[in-house]
Amino acid sequence: MATRQFSQIVDDAIQQLAATSNISSLGRGAKARSILEIMGGEIASAYRSVNNDRKDTSPSSAKDQSLDLIVDLFNIERLRRTKASASLSDLNTRFFVDSSIGTFAGLSAVPSITAGSKIYTQNLSSPIIYLVTSTIGTINPAASNYYVAVQAAQAGSRYNVGRDSLTVHSFSIDGLQCTNKFPVANGRDDESNDQLRYRLFNAVRSLEAANDKALFIAARIVPGVGDIKIMPRLFGIGTAAILVRPVMGSITPPSMIHAVRSSVSSILPSSTRVIVTQPDIIGFEFEIVVNYKKAMTATEKSMIASKIISRVSRYFSRFTFGDSVSFGDIAALANQADDRIKTIGRERGVLGRAWIYTSETAGKYDSRHREELMLTPNTYNYSTQGHAFPILEESIPFPVKIVHGTEG
Repeated sequence: MATRQFSQIVDDAIQQLAATSNISSLGRGAKARSILEIMGGEIASAYRSVNNDRKDTSPSSAKDQSLDLIVDLFNIERLRRTKASASLSDLNTRFFVDSSIGTFAGLSAVPSITAGSKIYTQNLSSPIIYLVTSTIGTINPAASNYYVAVQAAQAGSRYNVGRDSLTVHSFSIDGLQCTNKFPVANGRDDESNDQLRYRLFNAVRSLEAANDKALFIAARIVPGVGDIKIMPRLFGIGTAAILVRPVMGSITPPSMIHAVRSSVSSILPSSTRVIVTQPDIIGFEFEIVVNYKKAMTATEKSMIASKIISRVSRYFSRFTFGDSVSFGDIAALANQADDRIKTIGRERGVLGRAWIYTSETAGKYDSRHREELMLTPNTYNYSTQGHAFPILEESIPFPVKIVHGTEG
């Protein structure tokens, strides 16, 4: 309803009286004019009140407390400022000793790290301060690492920190160091009206049904979620798996998994089973056997190998976690890299070998824990087992090895 202004109401009333009554004295100061102006003011005020009430009850225009009352009908609360934190189970923030010292016993004193101990960022003029909130007990002198739970001293997203940012501590012990292996980025500001309105919209849509779109929305609206992969009917009809990755870092914290699980559970019928987890991070490398049309020099082979690796690298760059890889496509790309290539692969359609690294320690994959595969042109979809494919660590360079086969 459009708001009518005071002057418009009075002018309309004067025109109406002049046309339908014998009242002729309607100039300013006349009694009839004064009565019209008083009544017009009250009517204009009523228009404004009705219009404001309409705005306050519409999700598209309501703000602040009015919007809070609307979302409360859907069991939604405005998210308030929180402090960034990392728990003990995250295995993120740690104190450790310099490698030249070895263990805590080699320090001048074994530190007493307790709740309230402080660690900082390197910006000494205005550092971001985090407080230790819990520990696993006293430090074992024979150990070299000691993990703690931490929380920002102040709330808000400006106190989030990237990896390896908390590197200053309050202990005067030479050789004692601290750091955070992953970002601590779960601190947030008060939710804005637009953000709350968007969550309300998503919540209403999620109530439609637990279809793939509803599952995607319910999982994606959780703060900090960067990407998800839904794997429908993974365990049969009425089941699905949701793989979750954060905005920052490669490790999904348990708190985020729990939050996504709670959000998804709110829209699920009792008969539906959905597993929420993070993708396993695996290492992957493979070899391609290249057979040539004629005898080749070592330099020529090296140049052709570089062409193949470049083409395959571009092929892999378009994948995200949970995708399938066709080794038949890889063989075709390799075969087209140079006119001097005769065929790709060994006998009986075997292209080469691959290795899946299934165990990781301190950021590096252990060659003692790997699975060897014989590659065929068929699609090899390791991702259906919940693995991120491919994600590589520094210990493995880009995972293509060229094996030179027959010549001529």
